[in-house]
Amino acid sequence: MTGVRRRFPSWIIKAASPVLIALAGFLAFKLTEFVRWERLRQDLKALATEANARVYNRPALRGKALESNAWEEYGAAIPRGNPI
Repeated sequence: MTGVRRRFPSWIIKAASPVLIALAGFLAFKLTEFVRWERLRQDLKALATEANARVYNRPALRGKALESNAWEEYGAAIPRGNPI
């Protein structure tokens, strides 16, 4: 068999090209999804840290601040069974 060269069958390239393109698109999509989820997790972690660092003590608007539970007074003032 001297002088006879076998060519690479082009049908393999034609058949594999759409599969490889679809696989590349899928991997790009999954990579983007992963990066966005990680960014969201980092943002939520930063927001939680910021929310936990806040000081919620506020001065009274008028007069002296009293130590009590205002929800007890709200519960007495709002009749039960009637939606607000």
